[in-house]
Amino acid sequence: MAFEKVGDSYKSAVAEQCDYNHALLVGDKIWLFGKKFVSQPTFNWGHHVGFVGSYAIAFNTADNKWEDSHTYPALSNEENVEEKMFVLNGAAHTLLYTAFGEVAMSSLHKWTGNSFEPVNLQSFAPIPGSEKSARVTMEVADSADESTKYIITTMEHQMRVARLTSSGDSATIEHLFDIPAEGILSLAQATSAVVSGERLLVCFGVHGCGFRWESGRIIACDLGSKSCQTLEISSDPKPHWGFNGANGYGLLPSGAWVHAAGSVPRG
Repeated sequence: MAFEKVGDSYKSAVAEQCDYNHALLVGDKIWLFGKKFVSQPTFNWGHHVGFVGSYAIAFNTADNKWEDSHTYPALSNEENVEEKMFVLNGAAHTLLYTAFGEVAMSSLHKWTGNSFEPVNLQSFAPIPGSEKSARVTMEVADSADESTKYIITTMEHQMRVARLTSSGDSATIEHLFDIPAEGILSLAQATSAVVSGERLLVCFGVHGCGFRWESGRIIACDLGSKSCQTLEISSDPKPHWGFNGANGYGLLPSGAWVHAAGSVPRG
């Protein structure tokens, strides 16, 4: 496979860059949203996020040039908030949710090209954890349906599946089912997911002496019957995708779920 340089670094177009960025392909543009480090002292934690206010800049693949950057104000200043970015109905969106203590959706924001605007969001009632310090992680599944996303949250090793449906200037998130925390899944955490036909496929890692992505197993959930099973992946040799799985992945029109990674840790 050959790679070709098609443009300069975004650093030539942004005066003060962040160490980390969200990157989303929206139409013929690659959008970068800067992520700033924010401490969460109440939970002895910290993270890099964009909801505290940052920059957004697009690389136009039509002419291979960076467009003018935009700055936007904070979407939230709360400590106990996390974010997930994805493309919905042809636009970048940021979903804010509770970071610790409960599975709860806070707000949804749509990027218009120069600013974020709030989306009217209806969601399920918060699902509390056994401890206020229980961390919540989230993965959003790629799908052929541009107006629907499947959300997989993990809290205290319990993975839950919800569905986000967009309609006009509003959206709804409904909790569908829990993935049974049995056997190896009793210590599992979702790392990526995709919708293929009527099945939701979930990659996961297991907590033990650290956290390790499971390269030989995948969870397959039937969205109709809401039943799940763990499937064995027999490919040999298995890819070295690091401790959290691939760094990048996407669903192709052919139905193939492509995972990509560069240099990764081994051991």
